[in-house]
Amino acid sequence: MTHIEGWEGDFFHGTGSGDDALAQYVADMGGQEQVAPLGAVWSYNNSGFCVAGRIIELVTEQSYEAALKDLVWEPLGLERCFLGAAT
Repeated sequence: MTHIEGWEGDFFHGTGSGDDALAQYVADMGGQEQVAPLGAVWSYNNSGFCVAGRIIELVTEQSYEAALKDLVWEPLGLERCFLGAAT
C-alpha cells in the first residue's frame, strides 16, 4: 500500500456507494495489468487505498465507513465526519 505494488493504479471504476462497493472494486481489479515486479518501482497508485480499505473491512467485519466511525471518529469525538457528499 506504499505505491510499490507494481500494478496499473489508475483504475477509476465506479461501483456505487453501497456497503459492497469496495469488495466489488477490489474484485474487479483482478484484470489490472502488472506493469512492474512488486517493490521494483515507486508509482502513485490510487487503487492501493481501496485495497487497504477492503482489508480493514475484512479484519473488522464492518463496512469501511462503519470501521472509521467506530475506530477513529468516535474515539476522537468527531461528530460531523462522513465519506460521501453531505446531505
